[in-house]
Amino acid sequence: MLLSVSAIVTFGESSPTPVHYYPLSRLMIPFLLWAAFRLGRRGVTVGVAVIAAFAIWGTSHGFGPFVTSDANQSLMMLQLFIASNAVTFLFLVTVVEERRLAQAKQKEDQRRLGANLAVTRILAESPEVGAALQRTLPTVGESLEWEFGCVWIPAGNGKELSCVAIWQKTPKPQFDKICRERTFEPGVGLPGRVWKDLKPAWIPDVTKDDNFPRAPYATTEGLHAAFGFPILFNDKFLGVIEFFSHEIRPPDEPLLAMFAGIGSQIGQFMERKRAEAAVAEVAHQQSALFEFADRVQHSESLPEIYDAGINAILDAVQCDRASILLFDAQRVMRFVGSRGLSDAYCKAVEGHSPWSPDQRNPQPVTRIWPMLTLAAQLIIPLVIAALIGFACAWLLQQHAVQKFCRECTEARQRLEELTAQLQTFREKEKLMAMPELRLGACETELRVLESELEMMLKDLKDARKEIELHDRHEPHYLFRQA
Repeated sequence: MLLSVSAIVTFGESSPTPVHYYPLSRLMIPFLLWAAFRLGRRGVTVGVAVIAAFAIWGTSHGFGPFVTSDANQSLMMLQLFIASNAVTFLFLVTVVEERRLAQAKQKEDQRRLGANLAVTRILAESPEVGAALQRTLPTVGESLEWEFGCVWIPAGNGKELSCVAIWQKTPKPQFDKICRERTFEPGVGLPGRVWKDLKPAWIPDVTKDDNFPRAPYATTEGLHAAFGFPILFNDKFLGVIEFFSHEIRPPDEPLLAMFAGIGSQIGQFMERKRAEAAVAEVAHQQSALFEFADRVQHSESLPEIYDAGINAILDAVQCDRASILLFDAQRVMRFVGSRGLSDAYCKAVEGHSPWSPDQRNPQPVTRIWPMLTLAAQLIIPLVIAALIGFACAWLLQQHAVQKFCRECTEARQRLEELTAQLQTFREKEKLMAMPELRLGACETELRVLESELEMMLKDLKDARKEIELHDRHEPHYLFRQA
């Protein structure tokens, strides 16, 4: 509006006094400068067009500072005026925009560098993987202005991804729910796409993407742009992290390259923590196995051995209930120790076994009931040449089923030690239960003692003979010496 008024003053017929002085044509420069700094290239282009329209109209009607006696000369001066303004201010706005873009890029680079350093600091400070991932999501999301983020990790079967951590700048209940409930196979959705290709992926608008099953929920929550990057250790796939924005954003290759590096950092952290946990677990298992073996070896009765075995199962498998059953003399399976089981249950189970008494190589049995109160049961055979019994462990917490199944090996190691000690203890009891063997052992010890006594008597007799012989040859030896 101000630019139009200044153009009318310069080239319009309604001026109070005729304007025939060229310097007054610069009356529009402040407004063009304002347009260049505030409105950008589009504002300068519109401003130059407005000035050109008024200048051409005024000059053609004999108004303005470029009117001379020669019409061609007037139009030539007008063209030079319009061209000089257009070139000058378009060049100026280009410089201003370049400077503005450079500042925006510098600011964005600083934000990205800050986010990268923050992630590095989080990985250095976090004691375990879950805490690190939960802190990484808000750090990246808030630093780079994303609205929603989540982490996907391969499930226990290794064939699909499940969500383990979510961050949201503002509540998005529907999208949050579908992320927690949904799993993805390789190639399906954004997480599956990243998993299949093992490289970052960018979707400008998820609501228009053909391979995005959560599109209806994203539309409801107003989410559009999304990107995901893999968590890798060397070439080993460990998971996917994805972020969403309310805006439609074109692919940003430098951002994807940066997050490819962050994914490698997180992968190294996860693998290092897994290695540390594995070393700590092995050390714990060895220490527990040594303590168990020591306790079993110092047991003085079978009930003490059974109690040590029950404690070993509870510690090795981290379960809620445990029991040991052995075949009795009639080859009937009987409880010899239990923890957390009712008498009614023990009575109902006695006499039953997953294997026949003479089976040579029985294998452990794992039963999982995802929808029941009892989550899982582990049955481990006890073998001395043939099956002598078995141990049972029960788990009540559904979330610990996978760990429960993985620790079957440790439980078997401890039960092998228990089985060996049972065999030794039984052999000792068998020997002590046979009177003829006890009598034979006593007779053997008595014969050894008699032999030693006879040797001692013989030595005494020989010494006495030597003394008597010496006294006969020199009877007054002591007196002569005196």
